[in-house]
Amino acid sequence: MTLFRRPSSTILFCELAEKGDYAVADHVHPEEWWFDPPRLSKEQLQPERHQKQANYAFIDTHVDTLPFAKTYEIDFNRSTLEKIAWNHNLYDPDIAR
Repeated sequence: MTLFRRPSSTILFCELAEKGDYAVADHVHPEEWWFDPPRLSKEQLQPERHQKQANYAFIDTHVDTLPFAKTYEIDFNRSTLEKIAWNHNLYDPDIAR
């Protein structure tokens, strides 16, 4: 765990899509979601499986049930094409917050 800056806020496992191209995937590609996170993430995840939330396992081994917006949310007012400003990105270990 010492290899990760924030193991308690970095997602290791998430609930994957059951249908579509990613139904047989073993991981997600959050770098592809930036244009429309709520819609694009649903191609890879099941973010609303449990009453509009999903279960996430973190590198430190704890599990939490969260709405998608608490795991991946861009601050579009502060973002540019060159640099994304994050409210939350728990999928990237260099950002995870």
